[in-house]
Amino acid sequence: MAYSIRDIKSEIKRFGKHRYIRGELHKRGWKIKDIARELGVSDTAVQLVMEDKTKSRRIARKIEELLELPYGTLFEYTREG
Repeated sequence: MAYSIRDIKSEIKRFGKHRYIRGELHKRGWKIKDIARELGVSDTAVQLVMEDKTKSRRIARKIEELLELPYGTLFEYTREG
């Protein structure tokens, strides 16, 4: 089911970004450790980006890619460069 950006923002406001991302990744069969392994980073690094405690354009773009979202939908800094 395709969601509009407005729906996504509403879900994030309702549940929080971290929970939204985690739920959507789960629906698609992805785990944090899978993303971490694919990118060659720690699970913690992926988790911290999801929680907005640190920034990583590479991790953020991968998450948006897996969720089939345009860059910048979840992490505005991914729009840059």
